[in-house]
Amino acid sequence: MKRTLLSSLLLFLLPTTIANSPHSADPTFTLHNITYNITEIYRSPSFFAIHDATVSYHLTNSALSYTTQCSAHSSHIYGYFYGGFFNDFFPCDPPPSGVGAGAVANFTFNAADYSFGVNQTWNLDGVNYIGMGSGLSHLDCRHEYWTNDHWTEGQDYSTNLWWCVSHVDVEITVTVSRVEV
Repeated sequence: MKRTLLSSLLLFLLPTTIANSPHSADPTFTLHNITYNITEIYRSPSFFAIHDATVSYHLTNSALSYTTQCSAHSSHIYGYFYGGFFNDFFPCDPPPSGVGAGAVANFTFNAADYSFGVNQTWNLDGVNYIGMGSGLSHLDCRHEYWTNDHWTEGQDYSTNLWWCVSHVDVEITVTVSRVEV
């Protein structure tokens, strides 16, 4: 398992000792409905007006009874998501009230190979757990590039758009540790 900087830092900062999970089968993280989109609009041949990217998906943990939304926005020009470098750790939405008490999920995304790193903490039957894992998605991307051949000042010069989706869920084997306070 590849440990992310955030999960290593989280483990370091917790005032706990870590023991192995008592479960014989660790849970699985599943990423559903993955989308990755890029928008680049030039207002002139040398000036970016808009440059950003978004990634989003739904996350389920087979040990819990809810699905959470995970999404991120990046405006790092020419390389929007770096997979954990430059503190690109993104939080997922918290669980609904009364469901998955104490569950917190974070993720990284590397646009170079469409890989995800996911970590989540949760409480089950009064026991705290942290799970970490990583996996690759297979995205089907559509690209559209347009240039205004008759550009004049005040008009858009060009657009570069990418729309990517995964038609297959990504299942990640999770390494789970029991957190004893």
